Amino acid sequence: MKYYNILNAPFSVEGLAVAKEGLFLRLPEDIIDNVNPNVSRNARDTAGACVRFRTDSSSVAVKVALRKNSHNCLANVCGAHGVDVFFDGRFGGVAYPERDDLAEYEGTVAPPYFIEAGKTHDVRINLPLYDAPVHMEIGLDDGASLLPPTPHKIKKPVVFYGSSITQGYYSTRPGVSYVSSLARRLDFELINLGFGSGAHGERIMADYINTFDMSVFVIDYDHNDDVPQLSARHEPFFKAIREKHPYLPIILPSRPDFERKAINGENRAVVRRTFDNAVAAGDKNVYFIDGETFYGNVDRDAFTMDRTHPNDLGMRAMADGMFPILSNILYNE
Repeated sequence: MKYYNILNAPFSVEGLAVAKEGLFLRLPEDIIDNVNPNVSRNARDTAGACVRFRTDSSSVAVKVALRKNSHNCLANVCGAHGVDVFFDGRFGGVAYPERDDLAEYEGTVAPPYFIEAGKTHDVRINLPLYDAPVHMEIGLDDGASLLPPTPHKIKKPVVFYGSSITQGYYSTRPGVSYVSSLARRLDFELINLGFGSGAHGERIMADYINTFDMSVFVIDYDHNDDVPQLSARHEPFFKAIREKHPYLPIILPSRPDFERKAINGENRAVVRRTFDNAVAAGDKNVYFIDGETFYGNVDRDAFTMDRTHPNDLGMRAMADGMFPILSNILYNE
């Protein structure tokens, strides 16, 4: 087996502002420490980032050296520190440290049995949600092909700005987070700007997000502010994006967990007010999704780990709930 550094061509490392040996960041170095402490901490995790390529190798191996954060409180080592591997959009397997205190690990994943052996397939390796590599290599069979990935069907990235839920908190593996699931299913480059306890609609973040040439923008941060703060910040944040991108589709989902706090309906009303005011002003490219509908009406307690953060079932429900609107925007169907 021959090993290759993921930073070298033809690998495509997506979803990061900085990707260089020893340093993988979701925000630029001149911004990361100038927003708030939770953004500074969580933007050093690689949530939503992935490595893409094509190969006819019979298996794919990974060697990962981690930064080893000290703030992880996830229940699952694989989600926090591991990677999961997809072949032609189908889940193949995982690699992860056997213990929380291990900074290096390796593993080998084979394509699912129903993917024809010896054929070239697209491989997507999702990076850790609450950690980041400082070095990562991919191993392929000796003599196997290594080619650039098939271009995304959607040419411009979809950007998500949100809370720990957007970051993927409590997903058992990186590819299960609702944003990664949508990126795979709809075939777009994902920019995950979800920061646990760190998204507050600051102007510096709006200015940074405005630098992207996006296909869609999703504002999903109402978990991180109480009602007075959300009321003061949510609509100005939306307007800051809209001013720069007058025709950009913007989706405004509200929080799905209505069992934990009585004020959750008030938070939803703030998000809905931003939407209603935009529509009243003539905005035809803004979309509201009522988060209370994500979990349905039966066994709603089964969709979260702690009454707030979705488990894998909750993440799937969120992805399913957003899929129709996002698909219609991206594919006009």
